[in-house]
Amino acid sequence: MTFNGVSAAFTLSSATAIQATVPTGATTGPLSVTTPAGTATSATSFTVRFTLTVSKANTLGIGNGTVTSTPPGINCGAACSAAYDSGAVVTLTAAPDLGSIFNGWTGCDSVDGATCTVTMSRGRAVVANFLP
Repeated sequence: MTFNGVSAAFTLSSATAIQATVPTGATTGPLSVTTPAGTATSATSFTVRFTLTVSKANTLGIGNGTVTSTPPGINCGAACSAAYDSGAVVTLTAAPDLGSIFNGWTGCDSVDGATCTVTMSRGRAVVANFLP
C-alpha cells in the first residue's frame, strides 16, 4: 500500500477492508494497493492535513485579544486549533481588546505587524502576545 508513492504499514481488517496509517513524508495524492492480482489506484486523491494551534500569552493575565485566520478555521479568544491541508498558507490576524496592545508573534514563518503567515508543512504552534 502506498500514499502517493510512499509505502505505508497496514493491517487487513477483513477480506475487503484495509486499515493504514499515513506515513511520514507522504503528500497529497493517489492511494494505491498492490495485491498478487494487480494494483488498484484511487480515482481521487487523499489529502494530508496538519493541525495549527494558536495560543495567547498575556502580561499579568490582563492583556487580551482575538486571533482569526484566512482561510477560515481559527477564530479564538483563548487557545484554539484547526486542521489545514498540507501546503496551505494560513494568515493569522491578531486584534487586541479595548485597553490591550498586540505585542508580536512567535512561531510564524513571517510577520507583518499584527499579521502572521504560516505554511502548513507539519503541525504548527503559534503564540500571539498581548499587553495590558
